[in-house]
Amino acid sequence: MPVGHSPPGGKQPLPTVGGEVVPQPPQDGVRYSKREVEAMNPAERLWYDNHRDLPQCQEDLIGYNNDAMNLDGPVKKEPADSNRFGPAPPVDAEPLKTVYEEDPLKVLKYWPEEHPKFKGQPGDDAVTWLSRLAVHLNDCSAHPAIWHKVGGLRLGGKASDDYCDAALAGTRPKNWDKFKHWLVRLSPLGTSPAALARELGALKQGPNETLQAFYARYRAWMSRAKSHGYPFDAITSFVNCLTKGLAKRVFKEITRCQVQRTPLDLDQVVVTAMEYDSAYRGDAALASTSTASSGSGSGKRRTEGGGDKAGKKKLYCYNCRSKDHLLADCKEPKTERQAAYEAAHPPTDKGKKKA
Repeated sequence: MPVGHSPPGGKQPLPTVGGEVVPQPPQDGVRYSKREVEAMNPAERLWYDNHRDLPQCQEDLIGYNNDAMNLDGPVKKEPADSNRFGPAPPVDAEPLKTVYEEDPLKVLKYWPEEHPKFKGQPGDDAVTWLSRLAVHLNDCSAHPAIWHKVGGLRLGGKASDDYCDAALAGTRPKNWDKFKHWLVRLSPLGTSPAALARELGALKQGPNETLQAFYARYRAWMSRAKSHGYPFDAITSFVNCLTKGLAKRVFKEITRCQVQRTPLDLDQVVVTAMEYDSAYRGDAALASTSTASSGSGSGKRRTEGGGDKAGKKKLYCYNCRSKDHLLADCKEPKTERQAAYEAAHPPTDKGKKKA
C-alpha cells in the first residue's frame, strides 16, 4: 500500500480563521515589537505568523540618476540663472568678540623663538625689544592688564635681577606704561639717535658681500631706527650704503623712473639693485673662469700672496742640524760631518775677477 507524502514545497501558510485581519502597522514603521505582538487578537496574530517570514522586495535604484540609462534621449536642462531668486538678503551676524587670555603662562606657551629674552647688557636696545613684545602680545590676544607680567617673565640676566629687586622693594611696575619706562630707565647704554647715526655712517656693503646679505643688515638697522623714531629716508640711505658702481646704476634707474613719473618704492629699489648685483657677479664669475681656462702665455705659474713660498724647503744648520739658525750663525764646534764637507768643498774667492 503506497504511503502518502506531503506535497513538496516550503512552509505552508496557516489557514485563516474567520477571514484575514490585518493588524495596525508597527509604531516604528519597520517591525512589530514584542509588546505589540502580545497585544494582537487571534486573527491578527494568525496574519502576523503567516506574513512575518515573507521577504520584502525593495525597488532597485541603481543607475537611477545615470543619463546613460535614459532611453528617451537626453534631458534638456534649463540654463542656470543666478538672478532667479534675487540677491541673498544680508545676514544679521554679531561681530566677532575678542576673547582675551588672562593667564601669562598660557600666553607664553606658544611664544615665538624669534623674540629672545631681554638681558639688559650694554648695547641692548630696550625700545626695539618692547615694540616687538607689544606686537606679539597683541597677536596672542593677551589682556592688556597682564602685558607687564608677561614682559617680566621674558627678562633675563641683569634685567631679571633688577626686576626681582624691584619686586622685593615694592617698586615693581604695575601696568604696561610703567613697565616700559622702568625698563628703558634701567638700560641707559642702549641705542640712541647719535648711535643710530654712527651705525648708518658705518653701514656699507662689502666688496664681496651679496646684496641679500647686506639688505638683511640694513633691515635690522631700519627696524631699530623706526622703533626709536629716528628720521631718515629709507631709499636714499639704502642706496648710499651700496658700493660705488652699484649705487651709481641704481641712482640712474631711480632718476629715469622719476622723469617718467613712475617713482619707485623701497621694495622696487631693492629688487632693481639685486638684479644689477646678480648680473655683475655673474659676469665677474664668467670672466674669472675664462681667464683660468686660457692660462698664462709665459708658462710660469702665477702666484699671489706668497704662494711661491709654500713649495720652498725650510733651511737648517748643516753642522748641528738645528732649524733655529743657519750654518753661519752656529756656535757649536765643527763636527766630523762639517769638516768633511769643507774639505770636499773648499771656499772660493767670489770677489776675484776673471783675467
